[in-house]
Amino acid sequence: GVSIRVAPVAVQALRAASRPLVVDVREADEQQLQPAADLAAEPVPLSALAEALPRWRDLPTATSVIFVCRSGRRSARAAHALRRQGHANAWSLAGGLAQWAAA
Repeated sequence: GVSIRVAPVAVQALRAASRPLVVDVREADEQQLQPAADLAAEPVPLSALAEALPRWRDLPTATSVIFVCRSGRRSARAAHALRRQGHANAWSLAGGLAQWAAA
């Protein structure tokens, strides 16, 4: 299958070159316990993803949407969901925020 995971170093490069939309799909309590402030992520818990997908589906193809969570599992599900909606430029932060913090 096509990889949807993007390494932290690649996310840093994307952020420098363009303006990707970064979406934190952790639940609200997780976001409060461990903020991802340095990512400037939009908080949209995975439980609310279905309502949010339509507004991202029609973003310009050049706009990367990068989903983040703690380990990368939920963000991968979110990226797959957005790709199924028709936005091919959807990605999951490989290794999640744990990997981001270590980068």
